Amino acid sequence: MKVLKDALLTTLFPTACHVCGQLVESNDYGVACQQCWQAYQVLPTNNLCLKCGYPFEIPSQNFPIKDCLRCRNILFSLARACGAYEGAMSASILALKTRPYLCEKLVELIQNTVQKSDFLPINLVIPIPLHLNRLKERGFNQALLIAEYASKFITVDLDNESLARVKPTIKHRVGMNVVDREDSLKGAFQVTRPRLVKGQIVLLVDDVFTTGTTISVATKALLEAGAKEVKVFTLARVI
Repeated sequence: MKVLKDALLTTLFPTACHVCGQLVESNDYGVACQQCWQAYQVLPTNNLCLKCGYPFEIPSQNFPIKDCLRCRNILFSLARACGAYEGAMSASILALKTRPYLCEKLVELIQNTVQKSDFLPINLVIPIPLHLNRLKERGFNQALLIAEYASKFITVDLDNESLARVKPTIKHRVGMNVVDREDSLKGAFQVTRPRLVKGQIVLLVDDVFTTGTTISVATKALLEAGAKEVKVFTLARVI
């Protein structure tokens, strides 16, 4: 049935790969073809910053880096991503902002990453929220879609109510420095149900770890509301 479904898909609804332009052979791969997904590299399990998961190309084997300059001032305790924000992954995330659908390949990557990373123990899974204006415009929150799968694969409760984005923020432009990004997000997040967050270990979920500014501000809000610890999971990160 799957072979027949894929054959009908390519015949009746041919889709060009958003990376290379070739035909997408299976709905399992979403907007990228199998070849582009095969070329995509997930992040390695060694030679990572132990805190934020940033990969380093180090000649010596398994060289541990406790924290790097990129994450030293961010308050989360651990961050991991499925892979780099490039190729098939970046195309899939851009598509996810327009259509609330995670293809089987993305679901597989989420499962592999959350189950193999040292996330546990965790008490709550919380997605980065959208401001109400943006949510009405888009119709869904892509971080919530990702969080639903992460919650399922580690069997931890999902909380989509306790963290809110109460301030509309400008879209971060290329070239904005960290200070400008932080200023634009100041006061953006509010913990609406602090009693449910207090003393809890939270897994904060988003689609992309770019500079870490959004995650940093949200993490600070959760910790100030009494969360014991905040860990982070994203589909991808900018390398």
